[in-house]
Amino acid sequence: TSQNKMADENTSLLNPTKQKIPSAPSPRNNKAVIAGFVILLSSLGWISQIDSSKNTSIEFASTDADYCIETSAPVLGGYDVVAYFSLGKDDDAVLGSEDHIYQFNGYDFYFSSVENLAKFKASPKSYTPRFGSFCSYGISSEDFWTWDNVKRFGPMADPNTWLIHDNELYLFMYEVPKRKFLVGNVAERISRGIEVWESFTSGEGAKYFNTQCLWWDDECGREGKYCVSDYEADVDSENDLAKLMTF
Repeated sequence: TSQNKMADENTSLLNPTKQKIPSAPSPRNNKAVIAGFVILLSSLGWISQIDSSKNTSIEFASTDADYCIETSAPVLGGYDVVAYFSLGKDDDAVLGSEDHIYQFNGYDFYFSSVENLAKFKASPKSYTPRFGSFCSYGISSEDFWTWDNVKRFGPMADPNTWLIHDNELYLFMYEVPKRKFLVGNVAERISRGIEVWESFTSGEGAKYFNTQCLWWDDECGREGKYCVSDYEADVDSENDLAKLMTF
């Protein structure tokens, strides 16, 4: 089944190095640049694991126990959390600017306009992503996560893989976790995620945000494993089996 084939891709425990906010809103489109970056770091021995077929799948060693939630970087890599609420469902995220910063609970939020900053300032909790901007499926449905691992490794989120549900913003590592999040009873899944997140953060979930554990391949997970095509093939196989069993 898809659950057996995918030990969900967030088990990758990827941890990218700190980097400046990208100049373009969709780094996954800059694969030539990323490829050169990978080759350079590989030659220096800084990368612990590389899949040559997927330039966005990079694993780094880190000793920083709070890497993902450090306040030295902006929330969600500097993407505008307010802008999501005016995007079309297939639109990419909008990168904020250092010119429009608002601090909430010790974290810097970047915005793409004065208007969006003002909206956030008036009601921050209306716009902050669920589960601290980590992958919503990972928090709500992957039981292997601990708070220590979340702070250091993820579950990562791709700013361009998102969902607005009941006026709340949810982020995902890539398209497969997003699809799985929407299967079955979504309300129960969200309730479970809230329970887990509040347990992790000792009831102070609004005080922690993902700033640096980001992912940039909306089609595939770690090392190009378990892509959207794999998930769709599994779903088709399970549907075929169900038809045979009810024949």
